[in-house]
Amino acid sequence: MCAYNLRLVNLAEESEELDAPLVFTSTTVLPRYYEEWPENGPWCFYNDLKVVKSTLYKFDIAEDEEGKQSWIKRRREIVRAREQSSEPLREWFRKLEMEREARLERRRVAREAEIKTRLKKLGHDERDMDFCSSNLAFSLVHNASPLTDKAWKGLLPKLLKIIKANHEERIELQEINRAERYSDLYDWAWEICEPKMFHLCQESNRYYNDGPALNAMTLLLKDLGNRPEVISLLDENLSYDGFEDHFDSQTPKLTDLWIGWIDEQEARLVSMMPDDTSAPEFDRPGSESTMTFGTNYDTNIPMAALPLNTQKLLRADAVFVRTPTEQNSTGARTCYLYPDFDGLPEMFTYSNLASEIAATFLASLGRPNASHLEMTSAGANLECGMCPEIGTLGWKNFIEHCLNEELYFWLTTLLGEYALLAPHRGYSALWDKSIYQPNVPAPVPTFRRISASDPMPAWWDASWGLAWPPVPEVASARKRTASTISSPRNESADPAKPCLDEERRVRRRDEGKPTTADRASNTPEADSSRSTKPAPEVASQSSESDEQPILQLGVVMSREWNMVRDCGEIRQPESDRENPPKGKNVSS
Repeated sequence: MCAYNLRLVNLAEESEELDAPLVFTSTTVLPRYYEEWPENGPWCFYNDLKVVKSTLYKFDIAEDEEGKQSWIKRRREIVRAREQSSEPLREWFRKLEMEREARLERRRVAREAEIKTRLKKLGHDERDMDFCSSNLAFSLVHNASPLTDKAWKGLLPKLLKIIKANHEERIELQEINRAERYSDLYDWAWEICEPKMFHLCQESNRYYNDGPALNAMTLLLKDLGNRPEVISLLDENLSYDGFEDHFDSQTPKLTDLWIGWIDEQEARLVSMMPDDTSAPEFDRPGSESTMTFGTNYDTNIPMAALPLNTQKLLRADAVFVRTPTEQNSTGARTCYLYPDFDGLPEMFTYSNLASEIAATFLASLGRPNASHLEMTSAGANLECGMCPEIGTLGWKNFIEHCLNEELYFWLTTLLGEYALLAPHRGYSALWDKSIYQPNVPAPVPTFRRISASDPMPAWWDASWGLAWPPVPEVASARKRTASTISSPRNESADPAKPCLDEERRVRRRDEGKPTTADRASNTPEADSSRSTKPAPEVASQSSESDEQPILQLGVVMSREWNMVRDCGEIRQPESDRENPPKGKNVSS
């Protein structure tokens, strides 16, 4: 009964009409009641409240208003005197509570620090240890309970769930902030780089200025997010204002870096080209139109106003490949014309072999200094006579076709028919090596116009035909037909001309791998000097082997030519060459 009368009650809830100064109250929570009672009040003891209410009720029943007011006055004086006398005690309790709370806080801080230390040892990021975002996380970590092994075992699974959720939220927020900052950075970089973004002015697009790009400036903007200076800037864990201040301090450095980037890349590419490389002739002789370029600010600027290195890189014989090129990599036979790269210029190198192929053909066309803009403007107008099924070829595809296909094939153009001539014996091994090592000097084929006055090359095989230049069959009246192209199994598609598989292969000579002298003698220049009397020899050789049918060029030099296989045959051991397999044709 005594404990019930001494319990604390909320005066505002128990008696709204009762005057507060008539009872002893407190607006703060006493010790041992701090965590159990909400922060409202004022608070008083139930026994005091009961005495005051009972006395006032008696005065009301007796209708003694004068006695009631007199009692209220005396009661207020008693309460006031008691409050004044209890002020030292109240202050003592306040200090005691502060000391107690300080001790508890030290224990809470120590517990939280110990928890974070253990989580760090487990490999978790401190940035994910935000335990103030929820009441549950805060109560688990920030309390005064001792962190025993048993408590830690039960606490760890709950903390790991909280850390995982915090980590996912942090990463998501970082991605949002990074995207926003990168967008601002990209917009700024575009304004800086835009004056150096050149494009070809085309009449059909003169209102939009969206002709082909003439330099690789757009490649920098596409790869902007991977630049080291941008990554370091975006990875800074800064607030928005902090990022703005840091970015402003880096602006001069980034401006110089990106404006000079295109000049450095073009200078590196040009340094790999021959020293005597000149700017191309952008305008075709006799053409009524003149090539011009522009930016988003200026249009119809003469091509001569382009930087010299940019002009050199636009040559039709400036061919690049990816570097480093690995053996058996398809990228080794893929060509690129500036600035149509699929990566940054620093990933590419100049290909001597592919560029020489382009240069020799341009010379045969009478346009040795043409730009690839001119060669590609006419569209796909080149056709391989050996591979009619592939249709017409563009300039880039034509160069790749030379690298990937036979060592000898026809090429039909609007200006006439040409033949790609290459030394035969041992040439495939050198050719294959030069493809995977672009900067190693290698023999280069030549392009010649086919005419009756051309002598037969010394490397021409007797089984390929007796006449030079090769003439089409009378029946077909075509130099190259689909029926004369061999099938995937190297069988003739023409039933009227059956032929054995081995008889359709390119004949080789007995010598095996050629010496340096042999390679020198097999150059196009040597062919011209040695080709005065090859035809009678060929005729005599053919008359001695009447059993073998004369194979047409389109059949023999088919796509069954396998450079890797033939290179292996050239490098066969001496014993294997002395005893060739049965049924294999080896020309003498």
